[in-house]
Formats: sequence, structure tokens, C-alpha cells
Amino acid sequence: MNWRRLMNKPTDFSKQGYPVFEISVTPVLASDSSSEFMMPSPEAMNFIATVGDDLIYLSSPYTSGGTIDGDEAINRVRSTKKMLFTLMNMGVTVFSPIVSGTGLFPYGEDKDHSWWMHWDLKMLRKCDGVAVLALPDWEKSLGIQMELELATILQKPIYIIEED
Repeated sequence: MNWRRLMNKPTDFSKQGYPVFEISVTPVLASDSSSEFMMPSPEAMNFIATVGDDLIYLSSPYTSGGTIDGDEAINRVRSTKKMLFTLMNMGVTVFSPIVSGTGLFPYGEDKDHSWWMHWDLKMLRKCDGVAVLALPDWEKSLGIQMELELATILQKPIYIIEED
């Protein structure tokens, strides 16, 4: 595989052609009224049935090549953590490079985008499919473009998931 090709000119990916799932859960009181559980929406149940026991790589935008920083990057991490937990709580086996990577700060703050992408793409190769968290402007993220290009080359299923 030519890794330089992946690092140079990404393909223009968008939602078109990929299944889109709106992931949401609703708190439901247990019949004995002593506890609450989270009921996945019908679309979320469809996503669970579609991915089964696959290991899913949760792709999400972070800094968009340095064009986003501060509060917006923090909000993106927060949204990614929320979706990661929601998927895990629904029983989906999922890995998020954003949650994993930001958990390593301050140790990895001196590493550049290519260093992080090297490790992210190694993890993506181990996963069975990719789910893109469609946060605003996700299509402009160079990292997501690279992840989707590799997933396409490796013939891994790609899903688009949206927050409720």
C-alpha cells in the first residue's frame, strides 16, 4: 500500500452513498420504578443490528488541520465522548482515536498531525468498520478524509452517524 498517496490528496467524501443512522436514546423507567435504563431509538437499534459484534472505528473531526482550536475543539471532543459512551452503552464495540488521543495529553501535545494519523490508521486497520460522527464540517477534516480513503481501500463498511 502506498501510504504517501494517503497523506497527499484525499478523495472528496461526503454522506452520499453511505448509510446514515441517527443515534439517540431515551431514558425509560424500569417496571419496578427503582431504576432507569436507556432505550435506543429504532435507527440506533438498526445500527446495532447492522454492525453486530464488529469492532467499529469512531471517526470524528478534531482540529480540522489546525483551522479549529479552543472551544470548538473542546466541543468536538465532548460530542465524541458522548457518542462513544452512547454506543458502548448500547453494546457496540467501538474505538475512538479522538478520545484515546486526547486522553494522552499532556504527553502527546508535541506530536504533529502525521504522528497521530500514523497510530490512528494502524488502529483503523484492526477495526471491522468505520462510523463517522457527522459533526459540523466533518467533510473538511483531512484526518477523516484519510480514514475514509483507507477504509475504502481495505473494503471496510462505512457508516455515517448523527447526534440526536
